[in-house]
Amino acid sequence: MCMDKNFVPEPALVSIAGQTFPVLMDARIPPSGFFTDLLCRQLKIDPATSLLDIGCGSGVIGIFALRMGARYVAFNDIQEAALEVTRCNLELNQVPLQACHFYNMPFVSLQLTDLAPEITLITFNAPTMPQELLDMSTLTPPERFFRDGGPDGLRVIRGFLDWYINQKIHPDCLITVCSLAGKKRLTHVITQYDDRLLIHPVAQSYALTRTEVIPGIMKLSPAQQKDRGLILMDGKWHEELYIWNISACA
Repeated sequence: MCMDKNFVPEPALVSIAGQTFPVLMDARIPPSGFFTDLLCRQLKIDPATSLLDIGCGSGVIGIFALRMGARYVAFNDIQEAALEVTRCNLELNQVPLQACHFYNMPFVSLQLTDLAPEITLITFNAPTMPQELLDMSTLTPPERFFRDGGPDGLRVIRGFLDWYINQKIHPDCLITVCSLAGKKRLTHVITQYDDRLLIHPVAQSYALTRTEVIPGIMKLSPAQQKDRGLILMDGKWHEELYIWNISACA
Protein backbone atom coordinates (compact mmCIF):
# COMPACT_ATOMS: atom_id res chain seq x y z
CA MET A 1 0.00 0.00 0.00
CA CYS A 2 1.36 3.42 -0.95
CA MET A 3 1.74 5.77 1.96
CA ASP A 4 3.58 8.93 2.95
CA LYS A 5 3.57 11.39 5.83
CA ASN A 6 0.63 13.35 4.39
CA PHE A 7 -1.79 10.42 4.46
CA VAL A 8 -4.21 9.85 7.30
CA PRO A 9 -3.00 6.45 8.61
CA GLU A 10 -6.21 4.51 8.07
CA PRO A 11 -8.64 4.64 5.14
CA ALA A 12 -12.04 6.17 5.78
CA LEU A 13 -15.25 4.66 4.52
CA VAL A 14 -17.07 7.21 2.37
CA SER A 15 -20.71 6.92 1.33
CA ILE A 16 -21.35 8.49 -2.06
CA ALA A 17 -24.75 8.25 -3.75
CA GLY A 18 -25.54 4.95 -2.07
CA GLN A 19 -22.10 3.41 -2.60
CA THR A 20 -19.71 2.89 0.34
CA PHE A 21 -16.02 2.29 -0.25
CA PRO A 22 -12.65 2.97 1.42
CA VAL A 23 -10.68 6.11 0.62
CA LEU A 24 -7.28 7.25 1.85
CA MET A 25 -7.28 10.90 2.88
CA ASP A 26 -4.41 13.31 2.42
CA ALA A 27 -3.73 16.64 4.10
CA ARG A 28 -3.11 18.26 0.70
CA ILE A 29 -6.37 17.14 -0.92
CA PRO A 30 -9.95 18.18 -0.07
CA PRO A 31 -12.12 15.49 1.51
CA SER A 32 -15.19 14.31 -0.34
CA GLY A 33 -18.30 16.18 0.72
CA PHE A 34 -21.75 17.39 -0.25
CA PHE A 35 -20.71 18.49 -3.74
CA THR A 36 -19.23 15.09 -4.57
CA ASP A 37 -22.30 13.24 -3.36
CA LEU A 38 -24.71 15.59 -5.13
CA LEU A 39 -22.77 15.32 -8.39
CA CYS A 40 -22.50 11.53 -8.28
CA ARG A 41 -26.25 11.25 -7.76
CA GLN A 42 -26.70 12.85 -11.20
CA LEU A 43 -24.33 10.51 -13.04
CA LYS A 44 -25.84 8.18 -15.61
CA ILE A 45 -23.24 5.46 -16.08
CA ASP A 46 -23.35 2.57 -18.53
CA PRO A 47 -20.72 0.18 -19.92
CA ALA A 48 -19.92 2.63 -22.74
CA THR A 49 -19.17 5.55 -20.40
CA SER A 50 -15.70 7.10 -20.71
CA LEU A 51 -15.37 9.80 -18.07
CA LEU A 52 -12.99 12.74 -17.79
CA ASP A 53 -12.92 13.86 -14.14
CA ILE A 54 -11.39 17.34 -14.00
CA GLY A 55 -9.94 18.36 -10.64
CA CYS A 56 -10.19 14.74 -9.51
CA GLY A 57 -8.80 15.30 -5.99
CA SER A 58 -8.69 11.93 -4.24
CA GLY A 59 -10.36 10.21 -7.21
CA VAL A 60 -13.71 9.53 -5.54
CA ILE A 61 -15.93 10.55 -8.49
CA GLY A 62 -13.95 8.41 -10.94
CA ILE A 63 -13.85 5.44 -8.58
CA PHE A 64 -17.60 5.75 -8.09
CA ALA A 65 -18.09 5.77 -11.88
CA LEU A 66 -15.92 2.68 -12.32
CA ARG A 67 -17.78 0.87 -9.55
CA MET A 68 -21.03 1.74 -11.34
CA GLY A 69 -19.78 0.16 -14.56
CA ALA A 70 -17.95 2.86 -16.54
CA ARG A 71 -15.36 1.36 -18.90
CA TYR A 72 -12.75 4.12 -18.51
CA VAL A 73 -11.85 7.21 -16.47
CA ALA A 74 -9.31 9.92 -17.29
CA PHE A 75 -8.25 11.52 -13.99
CA ASN A 76 -7.05 15.12 -14.30
CA ASP A 77 -5.68 17.41 -11.62
CA ILE A 78 -3.24 20.30 -11.51
CA GLN A 79 -1.69 18.86 -8.33
CA GLU A 80 0.57 15.82 -8.67
CA ALA A 81 -0.30 14.99 -5.06
CA ALA A 82 -3.94 14.50 -6.08
CA LEU A 83 -2.99 11.94 -8.70
CA GLU A 84 -0.75 10.15 -6.18
CA VAL A 85 -3.71 9.87 -3.81
CA THR A 86 -5.99 8.77 -6.66
CA ARG A 87 -3.62 5.95 -7.66
CA CYS A 88 -3.52 4.77 -4.05
CA ASN A 89 -7.30 4.82 -3.82
CA LEU A 90 -7.65 2.88 -7.05
CA GLU A 91 -5.26 0.28 -5.62
CA LEU A 92 -7.19 0.23 -2.35
CA ASN A 93 -10.42 -0.42 -4.25
CA GLN A 94 -8.79 -3.02 -6.51
CA VAL A 95 -9.54 -1.06 -9.67
CA PRO A 96 -7.35 -2.12 -12.61
CA LEU A 97 -5.15 0.78 -13.70
CA GLN A 98 -5.59 -0.16 -17.37
CA ALA A 99 -9.10 1.31 -17.02
CA CYS A 100 -7.55 4.71 -16.22
CA HIS A 101 -5.23 7.44 -17.45
CA PHE A 102 -3.75 10.30 -15.43
CA TYR A 103 -3.18 13.87 -16.61
CA ASN A 104 -1.21 16.21 -14.35
CA MET A 105 -1.86 19.55 -16.04
CA PRO A 106 -4.34 22.44 -16.12
CA PHE A 107 -7.52 21.25 -17.80
CA VAL A 108 -7.19 24.02 -20.39
CA SER A 109 -4.14 22.15 -21.74
CA LEU A 110 -6.25 19.08 -22.53
CA GLN A 111 -7.60 18.42 -26.03
CA LEU A 112 -10.50 16.00 -25.88
CA THR A 113 -9.70 14.58 -29.31
CA ASP A 114 -6.28 13.50 -27.99
CA LEU A 115 -7.87 11.30 -25.32
CA ALA A 116 -8.72 7.70 -26.10
CA PRO A 117 -11.16 6.11 -25.76
CA GLU A 118 -13.37 9.04 -26.76
CA ILE A 119 -14.72 10.88 -23.73
CA THR A 120 -18.50 10.63 -23.36
CA LEU A 121 -18.91 12.49 -20.05
CA ILE A 122 -17.05 15.20 -18.11
CA THR A 123 -17.32 15.97 -14.40
CA PHE A 124 -15.77 18.97 -12.69
CA ASN A 125 -16.00 19.83 -9.00
CA ALA A 126 -14.82 23.36 -9.66
CA PRO A 127 -13.26 25.93 -7.28
CA THR A 128 -16.01 28.51 -6.68
CA MET A 129 -15.05 30.42 -3.53
CA PRO A 130 -15.14 34.20 -4.22
CA GLN A 131 -12.07 36.14 -3.15
CA GLU A 132 -14.41 38.97 -2.13
CA LEU A 133 -15.72 36.79 0.70
CA LEU A 134 -12.51 35.03 1.75
CA ASP A 135 -8.91 36.23 1.85
CA MET A 136 -7.13 33.44 -0.03
CA SER A 137 -3.81 34.32 1.61
CA THR A 138 -5.18 32.75 4.79
CA LEU A 139 -5.31 29.33 3.07
CA THR A 140 -2.44 26.92 2.51
CA PRO A 141 -1.12 26.88 -1.08
CA PRO A 142 -2.66 23.45 -1.85
CA GLU A 143 -6.03 24.55 -0.48
CA ARG A 144 -6.08 27.59 -2.77
CA PHE A 145 -6.07 25.26 -5.78
CA PHE A 146 -9.42 23.78 -4.85
CA ARG A 147 -11.06 26.83 -3.21
CA ASP A 148 -10.05 29.94 -5.19
CA GLY A 149 -12.71 30.85 -7.74
CA GLY A 150 -11.29 34.30 -8.46
CA PRO A 151 -12.67 37.70 -7.40
CA ASP A 152 -16.33 36.78 -7.99
CA GLY A 153 -16.07 32.99 -7.64
CA LEU A 154 -16.71 32.35 -11.34
CA ARG A 155 -13.27 32.69 -12.93
CA VAL A 156 -12.70 28.93 -13.19
CA ILE A 157 -16.28 28.27 -14.33
CA ARG A 158 -15.95 30.80 -17.17
CA GLY A 159 -12.56 29.34 -18.10
CA PHE A 160 -14.11 25.88 -18.26
CA LEU A 161 -16.99 27.04 -20.45
CA ASP A 162 -14.60 28.80 -22.87
CA TRP A 163 -12.38 25.70 -23.01
CA TYR A 164 -15.37 23.44 -23.64
CA ILE A 165 -16.72 25.63 -26.45
CA ASN A 166 -13.36 25.47 -28.24
CA GLN A 167 -13.18 21.66 -28.18
CA LYS A 168 -13.92 19.71 -31.37
CA ILE A 169 -16.19 17.28 -29.54
CA HIS A 170 -18.69 18.15 -26.84
CA PRO A 171 -19.62 15.35 -24.44
CA ASP A 172 -22.18 16.08 -21.73
CA CYS A 173 -20.78 17.77 -18.62
CA LEU A 174 -21.78 17.93 -14.99
CA ILE A 175 -20.13 20.68 -12.96
CA THR A 176 -20.59 21.95 -9.42
CA VAL A 177 -21.54 25.56 -8.75
CA CYS A 178 -21.91 27.42 -5.45
CA SER A 179 -24.42 30.20 -4.72
CA LEU A 180 -21.76 32.31 -2.96
CA ALA A 181 -20.93 33.81 -6.36
CA GLY A 182 -24.41 35.34 -6.39
CA LYS A 183 -27.56 34.19 -8.14
CA LYS A 184 -27.68 37.24 -10.42
CA ARG A 185 -24.13 36.54 -11.60
CA LEU A 186 -24.92 32.87 -12.17
CA THR A 187 -27.95 33.81 -14.26
CA HIS A 188 -25.78 36.23 -16.24
CA VAL A 189 -23.26 33.48 -16.99
CA ILE A 190 -26.01 31.19 -18.29
CA THR A 191 -27.36 34.02 -20.45
CA GLN A 192 -23.89 35.00 -21.66
CA TYR A 193 -23.33 31.55 -23.15
CA ASP A 194 -26.89 30.63 -24.19
CA ASP A 195 -26.21 31.05 -27.92
CA ARG A 196 -23.52 28.35 -27.77
CA LEU A 197 -24.27 26.15 -24.76
CA LEU A 198 -27.25 24.53 -23.10
CA ILE A 199 -26.81 25.01 -19.36
CA HIS A 200 -29.43 23.46 -17.10
CA PRO A 201 -29.36 23.28 -13.29
CA VAL A 202 -30.26 19.64 -12.57
CA ALA A 203 -29.84 19.44 -8.79
CA GLN A 204 -29.85 21.73 -5.77
CA SER A 205 -29.04 21.26 -2.10
CA TYR A 206 -27.66 23.12 0.92
CA ALA A 207 -24.34 22.81 2.69
CA LEU A 208 -22.90 24.31 5.84
CA THR A 209 -20.88 27.42 5.03
CA ARG A 210 -17.21 27.37 5.98
CA THR A 211 -16.38 29.18 9.23
CA GLU A 212 -13.70 31.27 7.52
CA VAL A 213 -16.33 32.83 5.23
CA ILE A 214 -18.61 34.07 8.02
CA PRO A 215 -16.83 37.45 8.50
CA GLY A 216 -17.29 38.20 4.79
CA ILE A 217 -20.94 37.14 4.92
CA MET A 218 -21.64 39.43 7.88
CA LYS A 219 -20.50 42.44 5.82
CA LEU A 220 -23.26 41.79 3.27
CA SER A 221 -26.69 43.38 3.44
CA PRO A 222 -29.71 41.06 3.90
CA ALA A 223 -30.52 41.47 0.20
CA GLN A 224 -26.95 40.54 -0.75
CA GLN A 225 -27.04 37.52 1.57
CA LYS A 226 -30.25 36.38 -0.12
CA ASP A 227 -28.68 36.77 -3.56
CA ARG A 228 -25.75 34.64 -2.36
CA GLY A 229 -28.18 31.85 -1.49
CA LEU A 230 -27.38 32.15 2.21
CA ILE A 231 -29.84 30.96 4.83
CA LEU A 232 -29.66 30.42 8.58
CA MET A 233 -30.58 26.89 9.67
CA ASP A 234 -30.39 26.02 13.36
CA GLY A 235 -28.36 29.16 13.90
CA LYS A 236 -25.73 28.27 11.27
CA TRP A 237 -25.18 29.72 7.81
CA HIS A 238 -25.78 27.45 4.83
CA GLU A 239 -25.21 28.08 1.13
CA GLU A 240 -26.88 26.60 -1.91
CA LEU A 241 -25.14 24.01 -4.09
CA TYR A 242 -26.05 23.36 -7.71
CA ILE A 243 -25.14 20.85 -10.36
CA TRP A 244 -25.18 22.23 -13.90
CA ASN A 245 -25.62 19.98 -16.89
CA ILE A 246 -23.80 21.46 -19.90
CA SER A 247 -23.91 20.48 -23.55
CA ALA A 248 -23.31 22.24 -26.86
CA CYS A 249 -26.15 23.80 -28.83
CA ALA A 250 -27.06 21.74 -31.90
